[in-house]
Amino acid sequence: ARLAPASGRDGQLSVDAFGAAGSPAARTERLVLKRSDALLVQGWAYDPVRDTPCEAVAAVVDGRAYGAVYGVERPDVAAMFGAKHANTGYRLQVEASRFGPGRHAFELRCLQPSGRSLASPPMSFEVQP
Repeated sequence: ARLAPASGRDGQLSVDAFGAAGSPAARTERLVLKRSDALLVQGWAYDPVRDTPCEAVAAVVDGRAYGAVYGVERPDVAAMFGAKHANTGYRLQVEASRFGPGRHAFELRCLQPSGRSLASPPMSFEVQP
């Protein structure tokens, strides 16, 4: 699926892990995956403009959307920001073999029923040939 361009970059889209599944140091600035790896992204997301949780969270890789599991309980986030943030966690795992070799553009989106979405800052990862 493809998404329209994001409405802005003012959502709360926290990335706790951006790495290979099973990697002990999952968050990295330069991510290189083997074709046999899986891309793992997890964190929490909230729409501060509407002051509500996101309707859904998607990862957009090279313009194609991959839906994340959203609504994961995050007591750490609720303790810091309040009860509205209790179920704002997300988790996404996609096999690297679904992407071609080379560098890929990546961003997270906080999606709302109106079709509006807020995007994370752009990131990237690479898949080895």
